Amino acid sequence: MTASSAQGSGPLDQIPMPTLSSAPARVFGFNLRAGPLAASEARHAFAAAEDSLSEDERQPMLLMLTELVTNAVRHGAGAERPRGVAVKVVESDSAVGAAVTNPGSGFHWSGRQSDDPLEPGGYGLVLVDRMSSRWGIDRSPGSTTVWFELDRRAS
Repeated sequence: MTASSAQGSGPLDQIPMPTLSSAPARVFGFNLRAGPLAASEARHAFAAAEDSLSEDERQPMLLMLTELVTNAVRHGAGAERPRGVAVKVVESDSAVGAAVTNPGSGFHWSGRQSDDPLEPGGYGLVLVDRMSSRWGIDRSPGSTTVWFELDRRAS
């Protein structure tokens, strides 16, 4: 895992930022090696870098981030698994969000493939869809970014 600032030049600069309704107050990111530990490493990197979220914000952020990193590793780059995954986290006064980018041409999500609740798999983006305030898929030549935003509650 490589921590990186979102400023300067490098792979993290190529990640689209979630479009927050107010100017970002904080942006940070990190790169992960694709593999079985990527989701765990993403949670640890997020927890080490993030100290301003309430517990009500932190838990959904960690769950949705875990789902997107897992999907990027599992499904990225088609038959060829990605070598790396890049994560960018953005905070503003009104929302927090994350974007996960991996090599590959992307996909079109049309919901869970099975109506059988006992059928394993396929719930990651359903969770993101239901828990986030907004989310989306951005495709560019050679990479795909899946992002989400979570509105902050007024204090």
